[in-house]
Amino acid sequence: MEWALDLTEKGEEYGRIYNYKWPNEDDLHMSHISILHMQEIYGFSPWQFHKGLTIQSSFGGVLKALHCANIAQAALSLGYYYMAIEWLEFTHELLSEDETDDSISIEKVEKLLDEAVKTHNDLFTEVENFTYEMISNTYTEPTYVGHPANERLTGRQKLYSLKSRKYGNGSDWEMNNIALCSGKEFQPIEIRSKMKCYLERKRHPYFILNPVKVEQLSEHPYIVQMYDVLGNKTIEEHYNVRRGFMKLSEVTGSDDLKARLKHRTSASGSLPDCELSDRINKKSEMLTGLLLDDTTLEGLQVAEYTYGRFYSPHVDPDILSFKLHEPDVGGFTPFTEVGIATPPILGSAVFWYDMKTKANQFSNSLSSLLTYV
Repeated sequence: MEWALDLTEKGEEYGRIYNYKWPNEDDLHMSHISILHMQEIYGFSPWQFHKGLTIQSSFGGVLKALHCANIAQAALSLGYYYMAIEWLEFTHELLSEDETDDSISIEKVEKLLDEAVKTHNDLFTEVENFTYEMISNTYTEPTYVGHPANERLTGRQKLYSLKSRKYGNGSDWEMNNIALCSGKEFQPIEIRSKMKCYLERKRHPYFILNPVKVEQLSEHPYIVQMYDVLGNKTIEEHYNVRRGFMKLSEVTGSDDLKARLKHRTSASGSLPDCELSDRINKKSEMLTGLLLDDTTLEGLQVAEYTYGRFYSPHVDPDILSFKLHEPDVGGFTPFTEVGIATPPILGSAVFWYDMKTKANQFSNSLSSLLTYV
């Protein structure tokens, strides 16, 4: 096709200009994690991934049995035991129904499945104290090949049904994060009823004639979402400026890539000093009433979460986050102790700060970035 790139020529040309690199094993590992994360959060089945997800528009190719087996092996290596079993059982079913798929032998899949089931069941006899993570990634009891799906219950499902979602310090942030990622909110109605929407005109003279649409989401900590604060032209311009500055995000204190990827799979980078950065900095000062200077720790950070990418719950004392893309599904920012999740509305900005005050009942505000689909 005319639009198809000649990967050899174009790949080398784009590599010279933009420092692009060919995909490697780490990229494949990230793709596996992304698929498993979407399965965990949104409940997609291996069959849906096999056929290609359809969300308003169809995309993705059909996965072969070997691809599915590789995803299962990645799940097992990450300790996602029940998902490894589900993917291998699906792979076996796929090979049984499609004789033309010779990408992997059914005998090898059966061997892998037996090993996955044994690894899963051994945890119940060999591990004295299950960690929270183990409970979340196993079935509630030993299983076997052919175990009816309606008789299986994952530890995560059981924990989720038993633990009530709480508000404030001491809340179960892991369960809260899953709940918020699944579309639930649990901010108490007596607090929600006090929140308000208003037009901000006082923070800067520019807003007298061009007020900002503000939605208050929480008082302690203070969280608001402001709408239509970045125009399409600025958003498009940032794509060109950020090119070449993006790289895999890091996690403080971790040099192990695969360990890091269990917590954060985004790409990020700092925008260079330029006219665009100056405009966004000025806009940030107008929206927050805070002054930015050379002592700012990180400057303008751009984070990109493509399909299935995520950032686990973490502490951010104060942040102004502009939303530069509006995905079909996902992309919310959950605040696990507040019980809300802000939507990724194009051109909006979410502002929160969590300074210690007598009125503030939180010492820190845990937030995460939810998977984009």
